Amino acid sequence: MKKILLNCIFCSILFAGVMAQDCPMYYPDMENAVLEYKQYDKKGGLTGSSVQKVTNIRKAAGTTEVTVTAESFDAKGKSLGTAQLTARCEGGVYYIDMKNYMNQQSMESYKDMEMTVEGGNLELPASMKAGDLLKSGDMKMSFSSGEWRS
Repeated sequence: MKKILLNCIFCSILFAGVMAQDCPMYYPDMENAVLEYKQYDKKGGLTGSSVQKVTNIRKAAGTTEVTVTAESFDAKGKSLGTAQLTARCEGGVYYIDMKNYMNQQSMESYKDMEMTVEGGNLELPASMKAGDLLKSGDMKMSFSSGEWRS
C-alpha cells in the first residue's frame, strides 16, 4: 500500500507537466505512450517499479486533461495494483482529484459497507520550483456497516 501511494504521488508530480499554453510538458504528448520507472535502495537493489501509460489526452478551451493508467510492482515483479489517474491543467495550475490516491484493490474489503468519499483537488503549479509553498489536498472517507461507523 505504501509503495502504491508513493508511486501515485510520483505520478502526480509528473502530471505537473501535461502540455497547455502555460503548462510545460513533462509527460509524453501522445496517447499510448508508456513510461517505466524503477526504484532502487541505497545498495542498488531493485525495490519496486511502476509502468504508466497515457490513455487519453484531451484539450479544450485552454484546458488540458490527461488520463494515465499506472501499475505498481514489487521487487519480484508481482503486481501491487493498478490505478487510473486524471489531472487537469488550467491557468498554469494542475488539479489532481484526491480520489486518485485511493487504491481500488484495498477498497474491496469495504465492498459490503456504505461508503462516502469527499475531497478536493491537489493543486500543483505548472512551473514548480524549490521553496514553493503548496496548498494541502484533502479527502474525507466515511464508512458504515450496520451500527458501526467511522
